[in-house]
Amino acid sequence: MDRGTKDHSRQCWIIDSFAFPGKQGTGNPAAVVLLASETNPNDADTQQWMKSVAIEFNLSETAFIWPCDRNDTHIQKRNDDDKLFHIRYYTCNGSEVDLCGHATLASASVVLHILGFGPGKKGVDDIFHAK
Repeated sequence: MDRGTKDHSRQCWIIDSFAFPGKQGTGNPAAVVLLASETNPNDADTQQWMKSVAIEFNLSETAFIWPCDRNDTHIQKRNDDDKLFHIRYYTCNGSEVDLCGHATLASASVVLHILGFGPGKKGVDDIFHAK
């Protein structure tokens, strides 16, 4: 990763998943970090960066999401309008995990409500491509 020419600013959110309406602090928080579409999660520098960010957030899990590239041959889109995201999860000790329910829900909340893909436009099963 060329640290000299890339913009490393990232959008991130902390979402309280499974929270009861009107009762703050009753959920399970997860951080969600939006990455650039050209992110290579297999790059050692990128993996180290994601681990460091998850450790810094110090939440049980941090989800990293980035748009799937149109040229991803291993991902089937139903049509060209589909907006799919890769997702990876890291714990507060820097370990990568294969799946995390509340971090997936937090990521879906970001994609559907904050990034504007809106409720009713897609089901969660149509949004993410996990490892």
